[in-house]
This record gives sequence, C-alpha cells and structure tokens, in this order.
Amino acid sequence: MVDPHRPEIWFGVQDLPKEQKQRPLALAPDDCGHLYVVGAARTGKTSTLRSIAVAAAQAFSTADVHIYGIDCGNGGLLPLQALPHVGSVVQRHQVDQVSRLLAKVRGELGRRQELLAAGGYSNLSELRAGATGEARPSQIFVLLDSWDGFLNALEEAEGGKLVETVQYLLREGASAGIHMVLSGDRQLITGRMSMLSESKLAFRLIERSDYTSIGLNPRSMPDEIGDGRAFSADGGIETQIALVATGLSSQEQAAHIRDLGAALTRRDAAVARPNRPMRIEEMPVQLTYEQAAAKYQVLELTPGDIFLGLGGDDIEPLRVNLLTGAPTLVIAGPPKSGRSTALAAVAFSAMGNGYDLVVAAPRMSPLRQLAGHSQVRALLTDADELTQERLSPLLTGVSRPTLFLADDADLLRSIEADLWLRGLIPHAAGSQVGFVVAGDTESIGKGFSGWLVEMRKNRQGVLFRPQSMTDGDVVGARLKRSDVGVDLPVGRGHFQSGDGVLSVIQIPHVHDLSERVPR
Repeated sequence: MVDPHRPEIWFGVQDLPKEQKQRPLALAPDDCGHLYVVGAARTGKTSTLRSIAVAAAQAFSTADVHIYGIDCGNGGLLPLQALPHVGSVVQRHQVDQVSRLLAKVRGELGRRQELLAAGGYSNLSELRAGATGEARPSQIFVLLDSWDGFLNALEEAEGGKLVETVQYLLREGASAGIHMVLSGDRQLITGRMSMLSESKLAFRLIERSDYTSIGLNPRSMPDEIGDGRAFSADGGIETQIALVATGLSSQEQAAHIRDLGAALTRRDAAVARPNRPMRIEEMPVQLTYEQAAAKYQVLELTPGDIFLGLGGDDIEPLRVNLLTGAPTLVIAGPPKSGRSTALAAVAFSAMGNGYDLVVAAPRMSPLRQLAGHSQVRALLTDADELTQERLSPLLTGVSRPTLFLADDADLLRSIEADLWLRGLIPHAAGSQVGFVVAGDTESIGKGFSGWLVEMRKNRQGVLFRPQSMTDGDVVGARLKRSDVGVDLPVGRGHFQSGDGVLSVIQIPHVHDLSERVPR
C-alpha cells in the first residue's frame, strides 16, 4: 500500500464502491498542501489530527518531518509531545507561546523562500533533492485543533496578528514545505478561510446545508454518519479515519503514543540537533536564581556580563554588558511589579562576576541587605548623601568594574549630584562604570533634563506592567496594545536592549540577598 521509496502519511481508508475496492487515504509531504478537517463536536476531528501526526512519525525520520501543535480544543494533541518529531504543542491560554510558535514558523517560511529564490527552485521538494545533512529542510506540519476555539480565544490577541499569520501561512506555506492541518466547524468553510485550502474532509455537520460549502450535495449525504467517518471535498469519497490504536480509551491511547514516542526516539537517536524540530519553551511563572543557574548555566559569564533573566523567543538567558555596551539600564514599573526584585538579581549577578557596587536606597529595599559586604563600596540611604563630593571618588578613576545601583530612583530626581551625573553618564562607556536605576514608570519617565533623562537615552531597560502606550518611552521602545494593562506575574516584564525590539523576560527572585551573594 505504501511505496517504501516514496513514503506517505497513511491515516485512513477510502471506499470506492463503484470500483469495488478500497484505497489508503494518505498525504505525500512532497506533494500535499493544506487540509481542513470539518465537523461537529465529537465526530473524530481531533483523532484525525492525532492519526496524521503518529503516521508521519512512523513513516519519516525526525530529520524529515517536524510537527507543531496548537491545541484550542480539550487537550487531545498534548500526548503528541512524546514524539521526537513534535517540537511543541501549545494551548490557547498560552498566548505568548502561540505567538512565538507562529512567529517562528513564519520566520522559517521567510528563510525558505529566500533559499528557493536563490537556488531557482520552484518548491521545497526540488530544494530537498539537492541538499543533504543539516542543509536539507524538513517538511513542517502545523496541526491546529479547533479553529473556532482559536478565534474565540485569540482573534483579538496582538491586534489580530495571530489570525493573520495563520492565513498567511495558508497562502504562502505549501510550496515551502509548511503544511497547515486545521480542524473546526463551519467557520473553516465560510468567508476568507474557505478559499485558503482546497483539500477538505467533512465529518458529520450540524446543518446539512453546510455540506454545499465544500462542494458536497446535502441530498446525497447519509442520514446517519458515524464518528470517524468523513467525506472528501473532491468527489465526496467516503473515508474511515484510522485510530492511533483501536479498542483503547483516551488514556490508553495517550500511553500508546508515549510508548511509540520512546521507540521512535531510540530509532532517531542519531539525528543531529540542527535537524530536529524547534522547541517553544514555556516561560516559568516563578523563577529562582538557583533554578535558572541549574538549567541555563547563567553563571558562566564573560567579563562585564550581567545576567538579567530568561526570555526571548527561545527562553534563553538574557544578559547586558554595561562595560562594553551601553553603560545604563533603566528598570521601570508600578509598585510591587518586580522592580526591586530585578535590581537584586542585577546586584547578585554583578557581584558574582567581579563588580563592586555603589548603592543608593532611599527606601527599604533588598539592596540594604548588602550592608557591610566587601564589594559594596558605599550604601547610601539618604538622598542628601548623593553629592558630587561623595560620589566622585566612588565612580571616577576606578580600577575595578563598578556598578551604581539606585532603587526608588524617582525619589532621587533632584539630588545635589544631578548636574555632575548629567555630565558623567554620557561618557561612561568604556570607563569601567555602569549605572542601573529602578523606579516608578510615571515618575522616572518625566522631564526633559536631569540625570535620569540621561539614563534613558541609551534605550536599554526592563519595563514591568505598562499601563499606557506611552510607558514604552521610558525604555525607548514602542508597545503593542496587547502589552498594556496585562496583569503579569511578579518579575515578568519586557526587555529592550537598545534595538527597539521588546522581549518578554522573567526576572529570577533572589531570596535573602545578604546570604546568597558570593563573598
């Protein structure tokens, strides 16, 4: 049934009564486009997506087929994460992960379009035929379970960008080897979506008239259509979808997929990492410095590096270097959003990497726990102490990397050393001195002059819980409407490294700074 020299994804049986025979229902990755699986609830749509994924994993190496899932139903795709071919399965409440997954796939589409154009290829099959090893792109399948659930949860997210991205992948993806398999109700076969895929499978529909939307005659459809039984849009061929395993409950099928995943992982153990699917890691809701260090080796820093937290598209360590890069970092947010937590994490990482500290903390702050530490050159708790006479010997002519940290910096706008700092900060690059301040977004972002204005000019910082579109000005970045007014976990914010692009970041919590800083 399957040509071993041209493997297919076999996931059902088609009945051809006029010819008195049956034939397999299969997808050939080199030839197929996209597929809609349409029907009422509990008719077999999710099972179809699962069967396609399992059949693809059995027929192809992990290097040749990569699978991603967006589960907007009841979690039926989650067991697929056991397969080595599956990069990630994300759910509709994981808006950030859905966004990052679609952005990564869209980025991969752009990369492949450039490769096709540069080599004069018309499609991915031609490109794959002339490439080997790490240079041979995989076929990608994106399984989206419940288009109606996707719209209900994510239609307005990021100003409609996620829906637009799915539609873009449907329009442009097939020739580049990116195949969308969507399940859903009649919303898939009406309006703009109906025109973006020619291949459709219709399960039992609530309204018989809806069969006309995929080219089927409602009068010719059976009165009773069993679960797992579908009809193809091209000719109304009756099809029985194959189950992952027959006679098993949902839990038993999940266990079967896990066992299969373990076997396929052993089979494909030799596949190189670059030829494996992308992983879309989940941002931790809470993070300690120890957890980050254990998993991501964040203590392996080059001279001058300061570990800030985990973030970006790949949930990787985000660092700044205030000695070789921009010498300032602004941390802004409303009260209890994580500003002081971030400042403590900066202090912890900086001291572990050889910085001396000059600390200003006019209110109670975790930084006051550093009193008496050998690397703390001064701990100033009164705004009146921040004078040029006091700060000049601490921040000029230094022989060791030195970091000036100020918590509640909005209370330090009018210090005596203001004019002196205004002249020092713009010329701090390369001087062994860096500056990090934390304060209330509204207050720290005010004014057109002053030392805090100089801090903002490098457009590098962390912004917590923005309440208006203009809050992004504090770190020199433009916010999206979906970024504003969101109640994020403490320590979750947006990082801007000077390029105008915001990355989501989770700052680690340092418990009892006085005990945990290396001495």
